[in-house]
Parts: sequence; structure tokens; C-alpha cells
Amino acid sequence: MSENWLQVFNNAINPNNIISIKQCIKKTGEIFAKATTKDGKTLIKSLSPLDVEKNMLIEIPSYASKLERNKIIQELSKNFTQDDIADMLDISQSTVSNVLKSFKK
Repeated sequence: MSENWLQVFNNAINPNNIISIKQCIKKTGEIFAKATTKDGKTLIKSLSPLDVEKNMLIEIPSYASKLERNKIIQELSKNFTQDDIADMLDISQSTVSNVLKSFKK
């Protein structure tokens, strides 16, 4: 893939505010990039194996506690798989599963 992720995120956020960009390839072949900003936000952009871009930019707020993280996981679970959430937050899928189970109790 020849996509320049900095340019992709440049359309959404000021590139001077980005402190890191991480590119990952999921088991499905989907490629996504995660940009972290100076203010603690995380933005995600994805591309299918056939280079079809998902026109969605997800903004994940920074969190200071497990409780805040768990609320974010619960919110993301409405639209994303556990694997997707794990990739977004740099945690294991089993952690996501355990958090979601705890909310069902």
C-alpha cells in the first residue's frame, strides 16, 4: 500500500498536533492507521484489502482510568467487533470481552 497516512490524517487534524502514527494490518487484510495527538485523542482511518477506504474517522478521547476506558469500550461495542476495539485501544480482545461481560452483569 502506498497510502501516506500523514496526508490522510492531515485532512482531519493538524499534522503538527500528531505525536505518533501506527499502521496495522488486521487478520481480514484490512489496513488501518491510528494517529495519537498531543491532546490525547486517537483517530483511526481504515482501508479494505481492495483499497476501498472507509470514510469514517473515529475519535477516541483520552482516558485516565480503567472505568473511563471501559465506558469507551462499551460505547464502541455498539458499532465495532471486539477485535476492532482491541486494535483501536491497543489492548487484547480478551480484555474487551471481559469488560463487556462485566457490563452485562
